[in-house]
Parts: sequence; C-alpha cells; structure tokens
Amino acid sequence: MKKRLLEPEVTAGGTVFSGFRASVGPYRSVQVSGTFECGEIPAGTTSLEVDIQYSPDGRTGWTTRKSFDVPTGAGATESAVISQVLPYSGAPGYVRLRYAGTPAIRGSVTPAVRVERTMTAIPEFNAAPEPVRTRRPHTLTGRLSRLAPVVKPMAGQRIDYYFRPAGSAAWTHMGGSVTAADGTFRKSFTATRTGSWYARYEHPDAAHFAAASRVDEVVVTL
Repeated sequence: MKKRLLEPEVTAGGTVFSGFRASVGPYRSVQVSGTFECGEIPAGTTSLEVDIQYSPDGRTGWTTRKSFDVPTGAGATESAVISQVLPYSGAPGYVRLRYAGTPAIRGSVTPAVRVERTMTAIPEFNAAPEPVRTRRPHTLTGRLSRLAPVVKPMAGQRIDYYFRPAGSAAWTHMGGSVTAADGTFRKSFTATRTGSWYARYEHPDAAHFAAASRVDEVVVTL
C-alpha cells in the first residue's frame, strides 16, 4: 500500500495585530488604531492590504468599510502603527481590522470592538424678537434632545452660541448656557448689528454625539 505524501505547507510569512482600539467621536467619525506585525514576508512584497470591517452584532455580516495599504518588506519581522478614521455607520455595531492573507502569508484579524454613541438634536431654535432695535435685548431659545432609544430631553448640558455678522463668513463664539430639566435653553444678548445666530451642543459626553441648530437671521434696526 502506497503512503500518501503530505503536501508541503505553502504559507511562509505570518501577521498579527496587537493593541487594537476603536472609538466613535462626537462628530460621527470612527477612529481605529493598533499595531500590525509581520514576519518572513516573501521577496517582492512591498505592502499588505488591511481592511476595516463592520458588523451589526460582532459575529456575522462583516462588511469592509475601508481598506488601506501597510508598507512592508521581505524577511525580518516588522511592525507598523495603524491609525485610521472613517465615517460612523449611522447605527451601533462592531469594528475590527483584518488582513485576509495569501497562500504565502497567513492572515489575521483583531477582536471585535463595539462602537456606539446616541444621536442628539436641537430641533427647536429661535432668536426673538425679529426684527429688533439696536441696543435692545433679544433672546435665543431652543431645546436639546437625545434621539434614541426614544426621544428625551437632555438636562444639564452646555449649549454654545455663535454669531455671524451680515456680509461675513466668520462665526464668533458669543457665550453659553446650560439646559433646564426639560432640555430647553435660553440666553439674551444686546442687539448691535444684523446677522445670523445658531446654537451648538459641542461638548457631549462619551455616550452622545454633538448637535447644531438651524441658523436664524436677526435684522437689527435703528
């Protein structure tokens, strides 16, 4: 009886990820970082393509959201620091890094990391009265809400106010206030010139996204 000869293993090089981290920022971007190590890479290889993948549950349905090349060289072990940014998917989920591999280089994948923040909004915003006479007070009012899992007011949150004079492209920070128990906010200013106002929730905690109101123009008369 003839013995079966074992086929030689084709894979020679290897890869591994370490220190993988992923987080979602307040302005709807996902930051991923880590270290990619590879060794015994075949001659002629100058880079390896790494994928950033997303899954709703961290187990199935992985899709590639972004791919990028990591420079490498043949032979000895090398490591590269990875730092990438991509848009938030719009829904909570999991991300991971993956190198698919080739017949000559073993692939690798990181553990899945959940990324999630809650959407917020300023659905109500108004500057009144309109128009307003110069050197008279006018008041900005609005409401801050979180949108998931149900719409709820956000209390105790700082809102910042910005003004842009008519004919200008630059916005100037004019001050801030804190939301009440029902999510409402208000602040009064002295009218000096015609221009536009808007409000921003720009310093959220790690669980929420930032938000901005609509722009409201106020005409100032003599």
